[in-house]
Amino acid sequence: TKTLERVQVPAKRTVKFKMGRLMKENLGVPAAESAELK
Repeated sequence: TKTLERVQVPAKRTVKFKMGRLMKENLGVPAAESAELK
């Protein structure tokens, strides 16, 4: 149980980091595309 708990904590942290990065990238891509279209 201790090993599983230790793995879950960093895993959740990584997920948050990945989600934040994806959100930033997704927000940046459409912004650049709309700027080019205009």
